[in-house]
Amino acid sequence: NDLGMATGNCLVAAENGADWLDASVLGVADRGGCVALEEAAAALALYGVETGIKLEKLYSLCKLVESAFGVKMHPWKPIAGDVWCMEPGWGHWGEGDSPETPIGIAAEVVGRHFENVIAPTVFFGRYPTFAADMLRHWGYRYTEADVAEIIERAKSSVMTHQTYITLDEFQEICKGVLG
Repeated sequence: NDLGMATGNCLVAAENGADWLDASVLGVADRGGCVALEEAAAALALYGVETGIKLEKLYSLCKLVESAFGVKMHPWKPIAGDVWCMEPGWGHWGEGDSPETPIGIAAEVVGRHFENVIAPTVFFGRYPTFAADMLRHWGYRYTEADVAEIIERAKSSVMTHQTYITLDEFQEICKGVLG
């Protein structure tokens, strides 16, 4: 994985007939590591390849290896990262789509639980109309000043948590401002 292409290389190898693929949990190995078992197994499952790996056990296995090796995973690590199964905001999927739409594999398949959250990117440029859109969706009456106050409180809360807040927490902020 010296160049970050181990998962792609693994899929190409499988597609071209390899019946044995070298992988390790979290990609732990020399130098740049090797293909992460959890990523390869999930990707192969999406392509209908039967590996015998119990996908629903992947997350707990990754947490065990993380603890055993004393290595903290990057939060956005596929399958095993702390925020991988969360999606911030509402602005990128179409009418009737689930918030999970952008995620390549259902979180439950790999032993996780999906959560729709508010991340810093929502209030720092990615989705500038999020607060007003949510207030409208929830049926609140509000002014521009209300929206500005909600955004400031939400930003403060997100930065305090340092990763995200839940939609329920955001709605509580809205109720606190709007009464």
